Amino acid sequence: HPDPGSRLNPAQGITLHILEGLEIAGMKDGTHNIAEGCWSLSTELNPGTYRLRVDTGQIGTFEMFIITCKNWQTQLFGMTTEFSTGQKDSHVQQLTRLLLKSVSVHMQKPGEGFNPASESFRLAELAKIALETGRTAVNEQTFSRIFADHIDNPMFGIYGAHQLLNARKPAYKTIDSVAEKLEKLLGPHPDVISLWLRKSRNRKQKKAYTLSSPPMLTRSWELLTRESLRRSSIVPEGSFSDLLSNNMLCTAPWLLHRITMESGTESSGFSFARTKEVLGDLAKISRTDKGYALLDTAFHQKEDLTQLERSIVQTLLNQAKQSTANPPSLKKLVENVKVPAVAVKRSTKSLFDKLDLKQNK
Repeated sequence: HPDPGSRLNPAQGITLHILEGLEIAGMKDGTHNIAEGCWSLSTELNPGTYRLRVDTGQIGTFEMFIITCKNWQTQLFGMTTEFSTGQKDSHVQQLTRLLLKSVSVHMQKPGEGFNPASESFRLAELAKIALETGRTAVNEQTFSRIFADHIDNPMFGIYGAHQLLNARKPAYKTIDSVAEKLEKLLGPHPDVISLWLRKSRNRKQKKAYTLSSPPMLTRSWELLTRESLRRSSIVPEGSFSDLLSNNMLCTAPWLLHRITMESGTESSGFSFARTKEVLGDLAKISRTDKGYALLDTAFHQKEDLTQLERSIVQTLLNQAKQSTANPPSLKKLVENVKVPAVAVKRSTKSLFDKLDLKQNK
């Protein structure tokens, strides 16, 4: 807690899950120091992707993704904040929970623990903040030198390489070199793999990865979604990376996901050609008074729409207001809503069905 005087357990509502959803740890498994207002948990996990979940009551249940790697310890540090959950008897009700979007993530060799005076940790945190705010913390030369001196904290390399990639003229040679070193250190880490997913005429041949599980960083996710337009197989249909798009939140720096009751496991049964055709049909419908009213009513009143389906409807409504606007292309939708092409394909099909357009067409 920011206020060490609080007797509340700051881990209230926190659970850790495997990618398939099974809970493996929670508040009861850690240690609560009431005097210091803090909670801690150390647990041994297999390498892979895990879901750190926080239940905020009426506001919803949210999660971020944590990557563990062989021979490395992934460390997370977070602070609580107060969420407003509504009003009762003219008083605003507050709920204290961990704020996921402000969590810090570091990596250390097992047994080294956490050293608050570590220069490596300080640099990694500064790089994370720069990535979060869109600022440039270091130039190419400075980053290469610092990374060579502080390779003991791979998160600094991940944050820094993504920051360089966002520059007006990305230093691709440096980024490739850092990505190769990080792969040797960590193995197939999704946020490292995503560093290869960008355009460059002078780079090596793109690696034919698939990413069934999501990365931690929103910047990594955006690279993944853009690559899905060139190679849709990068995200296998029905994989977790596909299905989380239903209620995904692109917050900086972490990719967050809102839990809902929807399973979303059905295959779309649509081809990309059919998806483009349906998008064209929806665009035509939205340009009529009756069609616009249908979509607007669905957006505001239809409770079974996923967040992604709502984003598609919102895009259609926005373009319908522009008399000269072209129908939204698959490429434009992927860029706007920041989800893989297979997720847009699946949600276009489910939206078409929920609006009962087969019958109305």
